Amino acid sequence: ADVRVLLPPLRRDLEVRARDRAPEERDFLTCVVRLSEEKEPARFVRLVERLAKKGAFDEGLIPVLVTGRAELDGRAELVERFLATHPSAQAFPFQTPDGLAALYARTRLNVHPPRYDAFGMSIVEAAAFGAPTVFPP
Repeated sequence: ADVRVLLPPLRRDLEVRARDRAPEERDFLTCVVRLSEEKEPARFVRLVERLAKKGAFDEGLIPVLVTGRAELDGRAELVERFLATHPSAQAFPFQTPDGLAALYARTRLNVHPPRYDAFGMSIVEAAAFGAPTVFPP
């Protein structure tokens, strides 16, 4: 049988970096999302809060939220709540292609919070770097 593998569409700048990546320690639980209602970022924050109560971040797993600069500069209430979940929690502004490559290379698990998304680019980007994505309950 003839087998063809169809790769998901990926921005060319990330595709090149994904092919050239060096293996790194995967210690990030990552969520790359705008803090808008339709993207449901609160679902990620609730997940991190539950995991922190169970000690999930006490052995080196680091929760990471990547969102818009304005949300970080203004320290939106949701960002503050996220950073309070655990001392290791980190929040970053949206990244350049090199920054995204470094982020996804360290991602053990990517979280995509919205129940509906027309495309879900962060899922494709994470997969290009070998990081699986989950959808929180």
